[in-house]
Amino acid sequence: MKSVLKPFVLCAVAVALLACAGCAPRAMSLPEARGLCFTYSTGGGRSPQNPDGGGGSCGEMTAICEAFLDVGRLTPLDREACLADCAATRRELYMRHMADGCWVNAKRASDLCQRYCRGLED
Repeated sequence: MKSVLKPFVLCAVAVALLACAGCAPRAMSLPEARGLCFTYSTGGGRSPQNPDGGGGSCGEMTAICEAFLDVGRLTPLDREACLADCAATRRELYMRHMADGCWVNAKRASDLCQRYCRGLED
């Protein structure tokens, strides 16, 4: 019985390793990050464009995405500089949007910015 079980276990381990080879997150391009950022929305954000906070989206989403994922600013940066830029932008926007509910959107944009930067080569 043991001799029959051993090949089965080895085969199962091999299949699991092959399946996990595709599990690693792939690098995200800047257009992909921007596209995801601009389509993301949550409720509760108040802004001059959305004074009652209704409609299920943050009225500042375009400005938040532009702040994090500005093509001209991020493309010449290496990974570490890009991540530092994302962190600085997050600190600034978190304080600005802490009271209006858009901080959730700023966090999402920050996550996308970091994912883009991690795909850059050093």
